[in-house]
Amino acid sequence: MIVDGCTTFGHDPTGRSDCSIDTLRRVLDRHGIDRACVYSQLAVRMDARQGNDEVLALAGRDSRFRPVAVIDPRHIETGAKEVERCAAAGVRLFRLFPDFHGYPWKYEPLSEVWESLYGSRAALIVPELEPGDLTQFLAVTEGYRFTKILAGCRYTAFTEYLACCRLYPDTYFMAVAISYPGAFERLVGEIGSRRICFGTNAPIYYVGASLMVVQHCGISDRDRADILSRTLMRLLGEET
Repeated sequence: MIVDGCTTFGHDPTGRSDCSIDTLRRVLDRHGIDRACVYSQLAVRMDARQGNDEVLALAGRDSRFRPVAVIDPRHIETGAKEVERCAAAGVRLFRLFPDFHGYPWKYEPLSEVWESLYGSRAALIVPELEPGDLTQFLAVTEGYRFTKILAGCRYTAFTEYLACCRLYPDTYFMAVAISYPGAFERLVGEIGSRRICFGTNAPIYYVGASLMVVQHCGISDRDRADILSRTLMRLLGEET
């Protein structure tokens, strides 16, 4: 089984990508991806609450998809309250977009979000943006015991990911669109496959290259299965 932890759908106003749900389904089918965690472009770019409802409706219609709710702490109805609302609807994964929404990690409305995530026993996916961002995020949230998933990663951020995962052993890593050699061997050796999951950012990014790196890298079949499905299924509460 292959589980993609990072996919999206909806209108891309830049016009650079076709993110329609039909395109996403075709990409997943082409690469044999069985399940996908998906967030809405509408939730990121315009209205988090409406976009999250869109994702919940999709997951209700199609058992392949698992909803990822977007949190926008700038608005009272889409911050901590949205965590609680979506968690009550069965959402296990949440995501922040500080680059699109424009706020720092040291931002008091986020404290309420951290509390709600802890109370909901949910996981938060956080992207790497600039050098030091992940370090700052983990320092700010150190006292909050919810599951944190660091998503990326550019080659130039690799050492920061490794250092953060060494220092914070309860932190997970989502390898999104990694296509350079040696990455998974080093990750498995440093933090273990049970803390690594797989994502592609489909259909915005090409899927084949990043998937082939996992499928053909020099790790055991058990470690490969953890990365491609078991780690994420465990975080979703669906471990088999």
